[in-house]
Amino acid sequence: MKDTIDNNVTGWIFNGDSLVEQGLNLIKRFSEVLDLHGSDEYNHVSHNAAKQRFTWSAVANEYLQKLYN
Repeated sequence: MKDTIDNNVTGWIFNGDSLVEQGLNLIKRFSEVLDLHGSDEYNHVSHNAAKQRFTWSAVANEYLQKLYN
């Protein structure tokens, strides 16, 4: 997901060094996003996320560019 989400622009990212830490950070992040629900920031991120398109051809071309350029 790191290569498809721009934090606070097209979504919200969480991380962690272990499964437990990832789970706790997911819950924390979800709570933060729930607090934003309905705000201008939430609506902006939601709108940006809805505009994203990840077609197979675009993804394949992007990876080819990263691998060979």
